[in-house]
Amino acid sequence: MEDVLTQIADPNIVLEPITTQKLYLSTTRPSVSKPFVEKETAKPIASKLKTSATQYTDYSDSTREILIDRILESPEERGRATRLAKQLGINPRTAQRWWVQYQKSGEVPYKQSRFNSGPECLFTSTHQDFVQSIVDKDPQLFTKDIIDRLSEEFKGFTISKTKLNHHLRNTMLISVKSYSLLFNSCICFLNFVPHPEYTYSCVGYSWRVLIFACKLIK
Repeated sequence: MEDVLTQIADPNIVLEPITTQKLYLSTTRPSVSKPFVEKETAKPIASKLKTSATQYTDYSDSTREILIDRILESPEERGRATRLAKQLGINPRTAQRWWVQYQKSGEVPYKQSRFNSGPECLFTSTHQDFVQSIVDKDPQLFTKDIIDRLSEEFKGFTISKTKLNHHLRNTMLISVKSYSLLFNSCICFLNFVPHPEYTYSCVGYSWRVLIFACKLIK
């Protein structure tokens, strides 16, 4: 048999037959065991997906009033609420929701809380009589003119253009002009000249009206 020791020259070595498995295992050379290396426990991979959190902007009451004012003062056209909202840095969907609420209730959708239900309007019958008198004397007054006259007549009195416009239209049935509407009308007039022979006269007149409107807005 190959690799089997059959002859021994050394007399001190005595061969004995192995008759059992137990005896065989006791005489075999112990195998060299490999050093045990403890495997590192795999750490869970942290999810890199960021939770999508919706960011809400808390718009002030004055911002809401300004938007409604701009919509009321601008010519009625498709998408004006969205266009004005982008100019003011307001979410277009939020602006659309405010405008729908205003059309239903006639009131600016102020921030609602148990401490704040919207700015209180101090417009009384005395103010109403005063406005009626100055409008009767000068029907061409603008909203800003009426507010200035009210502030001069009643010290410390303040009212937003939105609330005044709403009160005039729904309570007093008065419709007043606005500087923004005049400005937009001038722009539209500049872009439309009916006949070539009136070009110079119309454009010259339009520029004078436009300059006057810019001074009023300032």
